[in-house]
Amino acid sequence: MQWVQAAPFRAHLEAVAFESKIPWPALALAAGVSTELARHLLFGRNGRPISKITSQCGIRLLGLNTATAKGLRNSYVPSQPTQNRVKQLLSQEASIPQLAAWCELPLAEFTAMLEAPRCSRYLELMIKAACLLRPQLVGVTRRAA
Repeated sequence: MQWVQAAPFRAHLEAVAFESKIPWPALALAAGVSTELARHLLFGRNGRPISKITSQCGIRLLGLNTATAKGLRNSYVPSQPTQNRVKQLLSQEASIPQLAAWCELPLAEFTAMLEAPRCSRYLELMIKAACLLRPQLVGVTRRAA
């Protein structure tokens, strides 16, 4: 396994998140890297920034760009898996308003997308991230989850 310096990939992920207005958890999943790695890359581990990541993770992160990230909001997928994840989160004491806020969507838009046969890839990724980050989700914004 080859390791590379993390700083350029941290900067790249931050830039894509800022320019596209897509939260880092969705970007991590879209790139095919774990939300845990992305969180450690952006916010550090135990108060210290990580200095290296695997070259494979670096390549995946470099595959992200602003146009592709913005496209997540306009790309649609079947909503059944997302609806199932929402039900799982609701059974774990999350609420629809909390999930809408996590996804940065108006409540009406969030509920409408959940009832439709298709939802945006963005919503799919944000709900998947909410399931993965659930222990850290309560009382924490998605920026530092």
